[in-house]
Amino acid sequence: MKNRAVLCDSTRAVANRIVLHIGTQKSGSTFLQQAMRTQVNRLESAGWLYPMRWARRERSYNQEAPMYGGAPGGFSWVSEPRTERLKVAWNRMSREVQSWDGPVLLSAEALSTLRTKDARKIVDSLQAPIEVVITARSLERIIPSSWQQHVRNGRGESYQRYLRRIADEFVKGEGEAGAAEGYEGDLMRGFWRAYLISGLVRRWQKLTGGSITVVTVAAGGSPNLLWQRFAEACGLSEVLPTEAPKLSQAEANIGITAPEAFALAAVNRAMLSTKMPDLARRRLRFMIVREGFHTRPERGPNLAVPEQDRSSVSGWSKFDVDELSNTGASIVGSLDELLSEFTKAPKDPTASEVSDATYLALQKVFEFAPPESYLTVRRMQRKLKKLLRSS
Repeated sequence: MKNRAVLCDSTRAVANRIVLHIGTQKSGSTFLQQAMRTQVNRLESAGWLYPMRWARRERSYNQEAPMYGGAPGGFSWVSEPRTERLKVAWNRMSREVQSWDGPVLLSAEALSTLRTKDARKIVDSLQAPIEVVITARSLERIIPSSWQQHVRNGRGESYQRYLRRIADEFVKGEGEAGAAEGYEGDLMRGFWRAYLISGLVRRWQKLTGGSITVVTVAAGGSPNLLWQRFAEACGLSEVLPTEAPKLSQAEANIGITAPEAFALAAVNRAMLSTKMPDLARRRLRFMIVREGFHTRPERGPNLAVPEQDRSSVSGWSKFDVDELSNTGASIVGSLDELLSEFTKAPKDPTASEVSDATYLALQKVFEFAPPESYLTVRRMQRKLKKLLRSS
């Protein structure tokens, strides 16, 4: 390609600017990244780089894995051995970026969770002017979606406990008094580091000194609307197609419903009580969702913020939008889309819907568990029945 320079000791190409999409998580980022992966050749023909050569045989669609190696210790869910392995991917991707003499687009939604000291490792290493793009949804939609993702990642924390925890963390993180600075000390306090958008903007303004653009994700908006807004924010409206690429359900990371989430959380608690290897548990969760939940004709209601928590969530959203309007960040969309107004009453899943989802999950466990795990699965089944009776 014409923009891919050859590096030698006497000369070194540097990307003339980097558009860095830092999330947030659960804001359509997987859809955007999967769609961008289909546009790699089109982007390169227009002089842009969306680096994927670092991945080689790895099935990847974004630049998140290398970031784990670029900010060691910054991601609470990434082990030290995995971080060490991914330093190779970081170095490989860095060389790919540094060998490009045009604009570069990088997308890694977990960057939104980083503390300042960890994010600075990424910024300093990239060695180019950085323009940050943030995709953001209202807390009304983020909170249920975030808990669902925790469950899909193998956690067994109940929804009620999760809601209490983030409420407590907002207060302990100094809330209104310290929105921009209040979540720096504790690596595990990532929810508000990411989802208090005003604080996220201010943090990255200090880090990069460059422009920050927030793309709001409309409730019920079409994939094309998000795609077009993202393209505008990145300066790619004249490069990318107007219509978003068509993706499969798995590629778009379609969520799970309320009864499915409650069922999977119970299964996770049961699996965590066994000695089943982590890799086996991860595969089982994947198969439960893809081969089980996603095939159900009647999947039940979507998860929502409970009635008793809605006043708090509305207050957090209002505060954040007011703060965000004073940051100077560019907005593509509307700040009103980040407010949590709760126009619909929550619809709780019935006991029968949760039981049906749990039964299907157990079917998939027996179907896809490795043969050597049979006794473990039987013990897990007994544990699950106790958990369900106590829930």
